Amino acid sequence: DLGQGTDAIDTNPNLAHANDLSLVPSSAVTGKAQPGDVLVFRPNAAAGTEHTGIYIGNGFMINAPDSGNPVRVDPVTGHGLTDILRLP
Repeated sequence: DLGQGTDAIDTNPNLAHANDLSLVPSSAVTGKAQPGDVLVFRPNAAAGTEHTGIYIGNGFMINAPDSGNPVRVDPVTGHGLTDILRLP
């Protein structure tokens, strides 16, 4: 159980920051994340978390863009800063 909401996921002790990376630009996720990593996005370092996706590789993630919209595959870029989380 990772908790409910992006803040709970981002601070869950069962997930570790991949390679001690915290708040990398979403454009830099490719090459740093592995398929299955949880990506938690925020617009800037001072803002709270806003969105979560699951990295599938090659710069793409599984994404549920809004409540009620279908899950889809989207590019990772363009989402601000990113915490890359994985099971230790």
